[in-house]
Amino acid sequence: MAKLANHCAKKQPQWNGVCDFTSLSETEVDAILADLPVSKVWGVGRRLEAKLNEVGVFSALRLKKADLKRIRDKFGVLLERTARELSGEIWIEMEDELPEAKQVMSSRSFGVRASTMADLSQAVAFHAGIAAERMRRKGLYANGVYVFAQNSPHDKAEYYSGQLSIDQFH
Repeated sequence: MAKLANHCAKKQPQWNGVCDFTSLSETEVDAILADLPVSKVWGVGRRLEAKLNEVGVFSALRLKKADLKRIRDKFGVLLERTARELSGEIWIEMEDELPEAKQVMSSRSFGVRASTMADLSQAVAFHAGIAAERMRRKGLYANGVYVFAQNSPHDKAEYYSGQLSIDQFH
């Protein structure tokens, strides 16, 4: 439902980027689900969509209202759970507390090509600084660093992928 709400929020300008299904009536939610192709439901790819279409499931609403036993028998427990979630059943509880972090990462794509070693060094230092600040805020210590750099495999330049790992700081 969160993925569908995110999708809907992007498609409805009057919602200003926010879709909260919990603030809508079931009739309003059903109207939205009726207009959503079943392919927009998380976990429904092209092949599954085609199989669902064969049995008359073309929209997210139709999946919500489908016979759950039939869905489970024909498509498996995961799609049954998805159909149940569309009906409002909660299958994955949000955690009250996040588990303690075991790693901190700062990873970004560059807006422009880093064409010199100085450009690359500056970018790596910047992102290492962000990761270090996150660790300080959480009271964590590093026992290793992993740095990688690569260009897009779709780039016209020759593909490059390099990495360096330093483990077990003392």
